[in-house]
Amino acid sequence: MKKLVNDFLDRYFHDEESIILMLLLISGLAVLLLFGGVLAPLIAAIIIAYLMQGLVEILLRYGLSARIAFVLVYTVFIGVFLAMLLFLLPSAWNQLRRLINELPNLISQWQSSLLLLP
Repeated sequence: MKKLVNDFLDRYFHDEESIILMLLLISGLAVLLLFGGVLAPLIAAIIIAYLMQGLVEILLRYGLSARIAFVLVYTVFIGVFLAMLLFLLPSAWNQLRRLINELPNLISQWQSSLLLLP
């Protein structure tokens, strides 16, 4: 059994670059798990910027000038964002109204649950 473990360690962790890569992956995963809620908007922004840059590059290959490609991509992005906002805002407003209407019932349920605690 010891030979099997030693063979495994020698095969995959003999090279120092693989150890460094493993440590980087583990530390990156730990950062994402610990600070994922805070980093989520940053990661989303990086992904959106990457995708938008790709669209600008595609338009540049079709012969558009950089300024026109940039303005076109960002105008489409803002239009899609506003359209999503306009479609989601009424739904969010209805959910908020329902929450406000149900809040007294929820508070009374929480109070009765707290009274049952020892």
